[in-house]
Order: sequence, then C-alpha cells, then structure tokens
Amino acid sequence: MDGDGRKCKPLIIGEVLVQGSNIMKGYYKNNKGLINGWLHTDDLGYVDHEGYLYIVGRKDNMINMNGRNIYPEEIESVLLSFDGIKEAALMIEALPK
Repeated sequence: MDGDGRKCKPLIIGEVLVQGSNIMKGYYKNNKGLINGWLHTDDLGYVDHEGYLYIVGRKDNMINMNGRNIYPEEIESVLLSFDGIKEAALMIEALPK
C-alpha cells in the first residue's frame, strides 16, 4: 500500500500488508499494527508484473529530509555505484531532542 492506503501498482514500492486467518493467531487482545483486518508489517516492498513480492527495506529506516523521504538503501545503492566501493552500509541514529 502507498502512504494514502491505496494498492501500489507493479514495481512501485509501498508498505507490505498481510491478511489471513493465521495472522495474529494466538495473540489475545494484542492487535497492534492490525488495522481493518490488515497487519501493517513496516516492511517496504514491491510486486513485479508476475506477482512476486520483493522486500527492499523497512519503513522505520526512512529519513525525512526537508519533506523528502530518503531510504538508507537508496544511499547505499548510490555509494556502491562508484568504482572502488565494494560494500556500503548506512547506520541511522535518532538525533537528541
């Protein structure tokens, strides 16, 4: 789903939601993240044209910079595009308030 609660088109990244009779089974009155029967996983992913799901990151890893959403995976991808950089990992820390 996108940020407005609409189903994403193929290849568009959105939050992964799951639903089924086995979701949250055994959790008595613990429905955190369960909205209208859908479990919000906080995982980010997309579905390809054949219906395969790809997980690309976590929603809580998002950096909000001047109203623009930036994901650590995007920055890592840019870093890895440079010759001489073999590995990259971004660490996110909350700034003190």
